[in-house]
Amino acid sequence: MHGRPTKPGRVRILFNLLLLSVALVFTASNAFFFLVAWEVMALVAYCLVSFEHEKKKARDAGVLFLIMSHAGTGLLLIAFLVLASACGSLDFSSFHLLASRLTPVQQGTVFLLFFFGFA
Repeated sequence: MHGRPTKPGRVRILFNLLLLSVALVFTASNAFFFLVAWEVMALVAYCLVSFEHEKKKARDAGVLFLIMSHAGTGLLLIAFLVLASACGSLDFSSFHLLASRLTPVQQGTVFLLFFFGFA
């Protein structure tokens, strides 16, 4: 052995990194750390999707996944910026009662941004 991880070893490492990043997404207490963890999760998932990069289908799937995940992240960022501008903070605890202070248009916009960002 040359000290390099085998293919199954690399998959295990990437899968464990994915699990760690998902845990970080769920434990984030503000929008900034949520988006950082979300981006790490997306990049590690991209590595897993395109793991067999020798195959054209895997490369194509990886690129499509990367484009879609970054588009979703952009929508989530905009939604968090709308919420942060309305309450002055990025903390999730400050978003708790924010809906009553948003106009119906802002509520609908934030809903659609989150819906399509997570979809």
